[in-house]
Amino acid sequence: MVYRFLKLNDAGSPLFGRAFVNVTVPPFPRDKAIEFLRRGFEEVGVRVKDDELEDAYSNLGGIPGWLTYYGFNYLQERDHRKALDKTISLGISLIMEEFRNFLSIRRGAESRYYAIMRVCVKGCRWSDVKRAIEAKEGVEIDDKRLSELLQNLTDASFLIKENDEYKPVDIMISKAFESPINMGSY
Repeated sequence: MVYRFLKLNDAGSPLFGRAFVNVTVPPFPRDKAIEFLRRGFEEVGVRVKDDELEDAYSNLGGIPGWLTYYGFNYLQERDHRKALDKTISLGISLIMEEFRNFLSIRRGAESRYYAIMRVCVKGCRWSDVKRAIEAKEGVEIDDKRLSELLQNLTDASFLIKENDEYKPVDIMISKAFESPINMGSY
């Protein structure tokens, strides 16, 4: 998606021919995420309980950005629950805004994309998505079209495909699409 957006291979793009390096920071595993938080708090002289660090990881996952934002909120609030709630609330807002931007160039398929995210919130197979959309719409969906929809969500990093299962890339995306408030009329 980044290559398509920045048009790095397009001679007409201002970035064409520029040297670049991909930097990928995968989600931290549990132990590394907790250590990341612990060390960050140590650097500013704040002691945080182990169970609070565990809870932060359980609710935010290992994405360094969410963990960093939690740490920032903790320093502001000096309260684990308030910091976690603030982080989750902002995270969900950012994810939903990003999803609305994703949909802005996919007019006409919005309800299908929402349906896919709702079905896949805990993980799903291609056939689960097909059944859900057909049940919702009352018509058959073309297999190729369904695969395109899933690929678009994967390319945009909302979903990841592991083995034969699609699931949200991180726990915060799951949280965003679990909430009926975010689903509106979809």
